[in-house]
Amino acid sequence: MRTTTLPVIEWVTSEQTEFYGSVLAFARTLPRDTLTRDRAEAFSREAWDRCAEFGIQGMPVPQEFGGGGNDVVTTMLGLEALGYGCDDNGLVFSINAHMWTSVVPVWTYGTEEQKRRGVICSSAGNHAQGVALAAARHGIKAIVCMAENATPSKIAATRAYGAEVILHGTIWDEANDKAKQLVAERGYTYIHPFDDEQLIVGQGTVGLEIYQDWPEVELAIVPIGGGGLISGVTAALKACNPKVKVIGVESSGAPGMTRSVREGRLVTLDRIDCVIDGLRVKRVGEKTYEIVRQHVDDLVTLPDAQIFEAVVWIMTHLKVVPEGAAAAPVAALLQGLIKAPAGTRVACVLSGGNADLDQLKGLKWN
Repeated sequence: MRTTTLPVIEWVTSEQTEFYGSVLAFARTLPRDTLTRDRAEAFSREAWDRCAEFGIQGMPVPQEFGGGGNDVVTTMLGLEALGYGCDDNGLVFSINAHMWTSVVPVWTYGTEEQKRRGVICSSAGNHAQGVALAAARHGIKAIVCMAENATPSKIAATRAYGAEVILHGTIWDEANDKAKQLVAERGYTYIHPFDDEQLIVGQGTVGLEIYQDWPEVELAIVPIGGGGLISGVTAALKACNPKVKVIGVESSGAPGMTRSVREGRLVTLDRIDCVIDGLRVKRVGEKTYEIVRQHVDDLVTLPDAQIFEAVVWIMTHLKVVPEGAAAAPVAALLQGLIKAPAGTRVACVLSGGNADLDQLKGLKWN
């Protein structure tokens, strides 16, 4: 069996662990009852300074997400300090992991010519917003290709962050083909939404945060679209504790990773029966497939309808508004698909909160 070297493991066991430990320690010194948005902004500024000490560059986060426009990773940690980290039932949730922890190397390592031409990506919407924010901060033109039926709120947010949005096709794979076409025609620098080692490293910070918040964690459940998030989370958690198990969740209407792992080869799905944009991918990544195949403990699938039921359950019981893909781990738990002994310490990763709430307008609430 060929072994894949995981850059995330080397990364999270070096000076970065010290950095995140430092930021988390600072976050926990802030009184929760007085950590208002102003304090959250101050927290973000302080953590940004600590980023600089370690030579780390992050993405800005708008104030509506509780940040001060300074750094993606530290704003997620700021939310932990605000009380969003742990639930009384023993489930740990990392909110909007895709958007807040992706590492985009072109900002730091790209040539001036690359920066002048601009960057391009394809995305269901969360990666799109991360790229748009980072590009805006660094004064780089960003083009984002999204499917024509992408969630309207994701399209609007991406445009609001300054990116040019091109709608093409009805699924991420078709939007990605358009992005690659424009790379060939115009020389943009392409930023893959999941099959990129730097991005996997960035998303690995979610696993690192879970472990630092809750070192007793025994099982993490992570949604799978293209596989970038679960690859990073798996590498980080198993670097911290190899005994931690990781289970991935896909829509049964788009089981690209599950079929690939079971068949021992990278599979391109002929048909997709999934409406959840974060899970709707015909072909997962080559890098992510290898990481999942070798290091993820199990994969489960379930229909979209059961995932949407979990969206309502989360809103009702946790007072959090997740998008469809983010609710998949909780759905798998609710449907009894996760085989774990009673009392197992379980962490669910909620990968985004970009739900299309406009559909709720006009309804009566009581």
